[in-house]
Amino acid sequence: MNGYPVYVLQLFVYLVLMRVLEVAVINKIDFKKYVHYLLTELSAYYMIMLIFAYFGKWFSFNAGNLFWSTVIFWAIGGYMHYHFYAIRKTDAEEINDLLREV
Repeated sequence: MNGYPVYVLQLFVYLVLMRVLEVAVINKIDFKKYVHYLLTELSAYYMIMLIFAYFGKWFSFNAGNLFWSTVIFWAIGGYMHYHFYAIRKTDAEEINDLLREV
């Protein structure tokens, strides 16, 4: 069995594994700074992605592909963290404003 259905299955298992890793391991660690949480989470996800990419043959492993997959992974992961961090920060400010009014 190969092709697109196998890739979709691999990607699904990868996403489930990332979620399990976050809930079961990463969220249980008491990080003193958000940046430590960010680096730990993205590093763990990146290592798992590399393992899946290698054994699933998602791309050929050469210096160029590895470089660009690394750059894209960290850029997207960093932006996603920044995006949700900004949303949470805005929500917290709105809640604090409402509490001050009371």
